[in-house]
Amino acid sequence: MAKKLLRYVVLTVFIILLFGIALINFLKPLNENQILYLSSTLAQVAATLFGLSITGYIFLEDKLTKDSEKDDTLIDVIEKLKDSFRHILLSGGIITGISLFFCVFNILMADNDINSNFHFVQYFFIRCSITFSVASIFSTFRFVYKTIDPKKLKKISQEGIKDTKFGKSIKEKKNKNYLQEFLQVYNQLDRDINNYIASLLGDNYDRRTAYRNFYFLKLHEIVNDDQFNTLQEIRKFRNYTVHGDTMFVDKTTMEVINKLSEEIHRSIDYHSKK
Repeated sequence: MAKKLLRYVVLTVFIILLFGIALINFLKPLNENQILYLSSTLAQVAATLFGLSITGYIFLEDKLTKDSEKDDTLIDVIEKLKDSFRHILLSGGIITGISLFFCVFNILMADNDINSNFHFVQYFFIRCSITFSVASIFSTFRFVYKTIDPKKLKKISQEGIKDTKFGKSIKEKKNKNYLQEFLQVYNQLDRDINNYIASLLGDNYDRRTAYRNFYFLKLHEIVNDDQFNTLQEIRKFRNYTVHGDTMFVDKTTMEVINKLSEEIHRSIDYHSKK
């Protein structure tokens, strides 16, 4: 995620700089008052919009967290959605910071004497301040659009499906859809694991998410690392699938969950008899 963000930011900054250079020949020279007014206005607008975006995200994250607490099938979807929002805000913050740097530099260089000595440099900074400020404003609008998009959960779920081990090999509509059978096996396995843990913990049991239940099995060596990792992949695939548009499960995934279900049930039966 960090490498992807870094590549995205570097590429974005590079493209914006190219636009800034291209604008040198297309915008007429500005006098000192125009430079001061333009730079201060751009800085205020970019910083204000970015600040409002941060404030909006704080409230949005709280709402998303509460939604995931009510429905644990949303945990993976909402975490991926939060990562997407943070990606936009972080890249937007870097772009906004660069635009503020250029704007402040323009204000400091607005003196006529300096202007005559650093003519080209000043022109370059003015154009860059414009392009980076516009990019910062665009980034804010992009964040707002993503937050109000009514299909944002479905879209992020589709992305999540492709990121899972089982979603990468899906060939939708070319083969039989095992969705119903997959959900039946998964839900039964989830209930059986939940009931087993409840019987072990007794009065100390409280309702757990699937992730906590699976981790409990690993912690007590009821499942091994490979089984735990497969369980996690299946859990994510299931959560993304039920909230996405694809709603498709292939034969390979069905075979994996059937085999895993049998192995876990045997392990639970073995440990229950101890």
